[in-house]
Amino acid sequence: MTLETIAALFAAAGLGLGGWAAGRRLGRQNQVSPLLFSMVVVLALVAAWALSGRLLWAVILPSAEAIFWANWMPAILCFTAGLATSTPGLHRWHRPATVGLLWILAACFWVGPFARPWIAPATVLDDDWIGWRRGVCLQSHPSTCGPASAATLLSEHDIRSSEKDLMATCFTSRWGTEPLGLYRGLTLASAHAGLKPQPASPDSRQWVHRGQVPNVAIVRLGVEDSDGSLSRWFGAAQERHAITVLGRTDDGLWLIGDPAIGLVSWTDAQMQKRFTGEAICLVPDHSVRSRHRAVAGKRFEAMVSDLTSEQSR
Repeated sequence: MTLETIAALFAAAGLGLGGWAAGRRLGRQNQVSPLLFSMVVVLALVAAWALSGRLLWAVILPSAEAIFWANWMPAILCFTAGLATSTPGLHRWHRPATVGLLWILAACFWVGPFARPWIAPATVLDDDWIGWRRGVCLQSHPSTCGPASAATLLSEHDIRSSEKDLMATCFTSRWGTEPLGLYRGLTLASAHAGLKPQPASPDSRQWVHRGQVPNVAIVRLGVEDSDGSLSRWFGAAQERHAITVLGRTDDGLWLIGDPAIGLVSWTDAQMQKRFTGEAICLVPDHSVRSRHRAVAGKRFEAMVSDLTSEQSR
């Protein structure tokens, strides 16, 4: 846990207490009907849930700990708990039970990103780590596609990292990895190399023009995309999956580092169908920009040659 992590947790706690005080004051000054209270709860939670963990926050709060700074759920739940203390429709044990439940939920969301790997660890035995295949880090657990894809992206910039190390810094659990968790892991792993992660364009056709490849992209793969051998990795239809987009070939194919199966190619139609709009690339500063371009270019050419050779066999 870094100092910034601690600062972000304390800031979230402060916002929660502020939300509690604001909710109590508003509830005392205005008679809040049960219907209005219910509407506030539902709308606030839906809005917070919809924005939770989105890469949008990495643009607004470009920090490794954006996953904590952007965690507004505790403040909203505490505000709602404060409001519940004066809602006329809550009587007897309903009021303390509602307030207590909201406080418990706020505490769970407060430590959520940090606690997820402890509550539901993505356990991989020492003998089960798969490793690398043709420059692609393969996932060793159905839920570790994010760290594996991040390791592949880092290797494209000549940074050595492992799926195991990134699982810890990305807060990966059995439930997967949040996009802001990926952003955190990439930030911490690339800082010493003069690189900084940033969200890539939601339009994949802009990536090459903007210099945003290679990147880690979040895609959705349904049953129709599986040949049966992938079902053990992807699970239910339309499950989110992380891949490394390595570049685009001269004939318009996307070269993909899929942590579930290795090096593959997608057509642009497949990319447009599967891409969710969230991707992270690494941007070098001016002092190392030319060196990283040269390294990435050589690696990409070697991977294209490797894939072409295998397909021609």
